Amino acid sequence: MHFSDRSRIYQNLPHAVPARFRLLNLDLVFTTREHGHNLNTLYEKCGDEEPLLLIVETLEGHVFGAFLTTAMSQRDSKKYHGQGEVFVFSLKPKAAQYKWCIKEDEDADSSFIMGAIDYFSVGAGGEGNAIWLNYDLTMTASSRSATFENEPLCGESKRTFQVGGVEVYRFTDG
Repeated sequence: MHFSDRSRIYQNLPHAVPARFRLLNLDLVFTTREHGHNLNTLYEKCGDEEPLLLIVETLEGHVFGAFLTTAMSQRDSKKYHGQGEVFVFSLKPKAAQYKWCIKEDEDADSSFIMGAIDYFSVGAGGEGNAIWLNYDLTMTASSRSATFENEPLCGESKRTFQVGGVEVYRFTDG
């Protein structure tokens, strides 16, 4: 897996990435192929970089991810952070994108990003996380989340998949 071709990514996410980032280059900061399957290494490589583009590929060939507005670093407590520009997307089996669904009466509405010691997740509520990755980046899951009102990004509800690869990109002007 290698999605470093910016035009290919943006072709599949035409207007979802905020306009101020669309003309920037994507710079690969983490890949399981080069850096191994370890969530702590992912946190270290990403550091305080923001925004970031997370892409996950399963061994079954599903490709999905998230645009993250805040750093992907591990947090001491299990609390969500992030901003309303966070969105999740699927590239395979079908292209789709899901933005934040604002509802004032639900706690899950602002459940954007959680960087815990033993997992990383995006979105919550509903049936679970829009994206969930385990501590050694070998397993992933996607469920319908209240945060994005998304369909499961892997095409099937609450199913766990083996990770084929994970890549994280930062946006740069150089």
